[in-house]
Amino acid sequence: TINNDSIHDAEYVLNRGLYFVSDVGLRFYNVENNVMSTLILNDEFKKIKYDELNEEFYLLTNDEVWLYSLSTGQYQTISTSTDLKDFLLFYNK
Repeated sequence: TINNDSIHDAEYVLNRGLYFVSDVGLRFYNVENNVMSTLILNDEFKKIKYDELNEEFYLLTNDEVWLYSLSTGQYQTISTSTDLKDFLLFYNK
């Protein structure tokens, strides 16, 4: 159960679980043991995209893109001068 929280977007990562962004921040639901945890608190993310090659999430707020590493748990932010609504991951192979 998720109380007082609006979920904006979600990504399922195979063999890991369900990650979703909401009014609270970045949250993780472990399907195997039925446990939910908050990975980044107090930031309202609008979109989440998973980059399989680098094992990173791209998280979108109104004017920032956050990169969250699944392997290290660290993140960095990139500020923008425009109001972002959505984005696509593009791979140049």
